[in-house]
Amino acid sequence: METMDRQTEQEVEFNRLAFLESFTQYELTEDAETDFRGFARHGKEVDKDILEKRLSVLIHTANSKTDLPNNKRRYQFAGFVMLTNEESQSIDVCYWIKRKLEVTKDMSEALKNKYNTIGLDETGFALLGAD
Repeated sequence: METMDRQTEQEVEFNRLAFLESFTQYELTEDAETDFRGFARHGKEVDKDILEKRLSVLIHTANSKTDLPNNKRRYQFAGFVMLTNEESQSIDVCYWIKRKLEVTKDMSEALKNKYNTIGLDETGFALLGAD
């Protein structure tokens, strides 16, 4: 049993390091920040850096990714959508839609783990250990 636990711990650490290596933090444009803060139910008051980390994790965990013309991409997680400029690594637009994509329990857990990996709590709206 101990061997299985050690193997699982090693797999978790490997996945954590692989995510950190591939992680790109996107910059939130002023318009996208205004949209988010104007329409969000949660997180309106968080620092911009924390918000950029949170939204970047959503990009890395998106249910749907669609390439658009001019190096743009559309990401969707549940009912939240972001349009990005992949060249400048920026989030240009964000909005919510009624047609939500399913988020499984595994996807939700993966999202929380990724938040923790980059130093955020499981909500993605605060730094780990910040009270």
